[in-house]
Amino acid sequence: MIMGLYILIMYKKKTISFTVEYRNKPGSTWQPYYNLYDDSSHFIIVLCLPSITNKDEIKLFTEGEENIIISGEYKELDFAGSILKKSIPVGDFEYVITLPSKIELTSKVKIEKIENSNMFKFVIKKSQENKRIKLDVE
Repeated sequence: MIMGLYILIMYKKKTISFTVEYRNKPGSTWQPYYNLYDDSSHFIIVLCLPSITNKDEIKLFTEGEENIIISGEYKELDFAGSILKKSIPVGDFEYVITLPSKIELTSKVKIEKIENSNMFKFVIKKSQENKRIKLDVE
């Protein structure tokens, strides 16, 4: 099942828009909690990934220069007794985030697990062509 969400926000008098597409296993409607930040040279994504404990369990891909694909596998939690409600996802996941501008494809993406949480921080360098450059005038 593919689901999408288009987001438009105003930040410091700038309009920022981006799209997130969810490619979960069939029948799943779970969507991750995340934040997207722009610090002028990098995009920073903070994404909640239940049952993922190590950054090595996360795979990153790109489609073009503006799409980041985050994928992996949610593991089943094992507790004694019968389950009464199940809303924590299990199985393969893939999230496509379309960023507001191009990224630097030759740079490494920094991934950090946020201590004492199930959240990860992805730091992605923006393309130099996004920067404002002063032009010389004759």
